[in-house]
Amino acid sequence: MKKESLYLPLLLIASFIVRLIPHRTLLLATYDEYLHKDITLRIVHYGLDSISKDIPSLLGLRAYSYPPLFHIIGAAFYKILPSGYLFFVLPAVYGTLAVLGFYLAFKELMENKKRALLAVTLLAFAPNFIYRTSLYIPENLGLFLFSLSMLFGIRFLKSKRIPDLIPLALVFAIYMVTHRGWIFFVLAALLVLVSYWWDFIKRHLHYFVALAVVALLAYTQVSFVHSTLGELALRLQRSEVSFLGYFKWIGVVQLVFGAIASPYYFRRDSIRRGFVLWAWAFIFAGGISFRFRDPYAAIPLSAMAAEYLIDVIFPVIGPTLRKAFEGVKGLGAEWIQGISRKKWLTSLVILLILVSPPAQGVYGAYKYVEAPTVSDKEAYEWIVQNTPENATILVWWDMGYLLIGNTRRKDVVIWKKVYQGFFGEAPTVQEATQAYSDHVVMFSSNQREWAYYLMRKYNVSYIFADRR
Repeated sequence: MKKESLYLPLLLIASFIVRLIPHRTLLLATYDEYLHKDITLRIVHYGLDSISKDIPSLLGLRAYSYPPLFHIIGAAFYKILPSGYLFFVLPAVYGTLAVLGFYLAFKELMENKKRALLAVTLLAFAPNFIYRTSLYIPENLGLFLFSLSMLFGIRFLKSKRIPDLIPLALVFAIYMVTHRGWIFFVLAALLVLVSYWWDFIKRHLHYFVALAVVALLAYTQVSFVHSTLGELALRLQRSEVSFLGYFKWIGVVQLVFGAIASPYYFRRDSIRRGFVLWAWAFIFAGGISFRFRDPYAAIPLSAMAAEYLIDVIFPVIGPTLRKAFEGVKGLGAEWIQGISRKKWLTSLVILLILVSPPAQGVYGAYKYVEAPTVSDKEAYEWIVQNTPENATILVWWDMGYLLIGNTRRKDVVIWKKVYQGFFGEAPTVQEATQAYSDHVVMFSSNQREWAYYLMRKYNVSYIFADRR
């Protein structure tokens, strides 16, 4: 058996085990997981008819809407295996499938199993990729579909055969009703296409300028286009990110060698040049919204770093070590120079580089995913036993995740932002913002009549105050 054929199963097994780490306490690891588990169970209980019939909402084109296929699949699995453990194991399965999918995509790009294995190892253990592919969230399954879309997209660009578009279209159609990450795939694909067809674009630049003008007019004059794109832009999670955060979440080896590889990769071919554009565009956009960085910038950076390590870095490690110590003089100089010529020292340095990403990834799986503490179990049990299922409970917004996930009751903010769009008509950004503002007023205002008015407006029948 060839080494590459042995390494891939070992990598997949390791990937699966690492993705179980965030749920080692048998508790859901993030607030979002409580919501997606609850939505899945509501589909199990109420059926598919409870899901919104609004097409833009089903595609995630509303600011506060969520494509439903992830939850439908989860509900189907739950009917077969009705156990809470499903929500710990299923994410690891999805994440491992994503690792396999990206291996196939990288192999299609690089046409070399060894290079693809190194690239997917760097990606599989990137902390932000582990985070996104170990949780019960739609993005987990979405990244698997991203990998398949990328595989078929690269295959089409290489073959230029129309039949190769069929599997891409089928997978992408499924992706669109699974997670809004398909929007990031489209942006990345456009950057690759700009690079791939740059000569064609230059020859027909006037047509593309005209197309850009039409798109601009559509954005400014067509209300549906303006509202959809505008709300999606407003919906992007914005937060300041530190420079060190890139090393923390993308990975030191992936970021350093991926960035250094840019000039080398840019000269290779059109698809690889597109990967460089993709990487840097998402790195810079990640400074505005971390959603570009985590994990979509890590994908091209892992490919770039892997090929650069194999082609440039690894071959020069031995000569560099020998040259670095050839001028050493004095006591022990001959011994040091002799050691620097040993092949095992070169192998050791290479091994340290290769081991660093898995080590950082495993550490991140333990330390970077902090499970919310559930300290009010008795209160949740009381709510389940003593309140109607359609009760609306006023609770501080972050506790709303836990309250809904543990009691299947409603709150004000999370219900407006998540559930209304999933099971009914999605609110606008302004409506969701207003709900949050009203929520703050109900908690903090000393004007009782106004607070009572808002409570009646949102049909609040209970108030939950935790031990904090």
